[in-house]
Amino acid sequence: MTVSELSVRRPVTITMIYVLICVIACMFIHRLGVALFPSTTRPMLSIFTSYPNVGPEEIDINVTSVIVNRLSRVSDVKTISTRSYNGSSRITLQFGYDKDLEEAYDDVTAALSNISNMVAAFLPL
Repeated sequence: MTVSELSVRRPVTITMIYVLICVIACMFIHRLGVALFPSTTRPMLSIFTSYPNVGPEEIDINVTSVIVNRLSRVSDVKTISTRSYNGSSRITLQFGYDKDLEEAYDDVTAALSNISNMVAAFLPL
């Protein structure tokens, strides 16, 4: 006897089995290990620079552009955004979700390792 024949001959039995399956499913749905909002970290790194008593234009030309030129060589960078303020600047690097942030941090550190000497050459003392 197939399921369709059983459903036609004994509809109450099939309905009770269906209700029993739904009740069991409702009881165990809370125990599922599915995360609706998995924890993720945004693949971003930020670099903050400080040069007191200097306007944003000078910081942008003398500091931010030098750093961005070095950071453009880092692999897997999707976007580089910069913001220059009075006496400081912020550079944000955005990577793809497949990039390991520790590896990206090491790449950025390596790219900026000798930049303090370069920036000091541009800035008046």
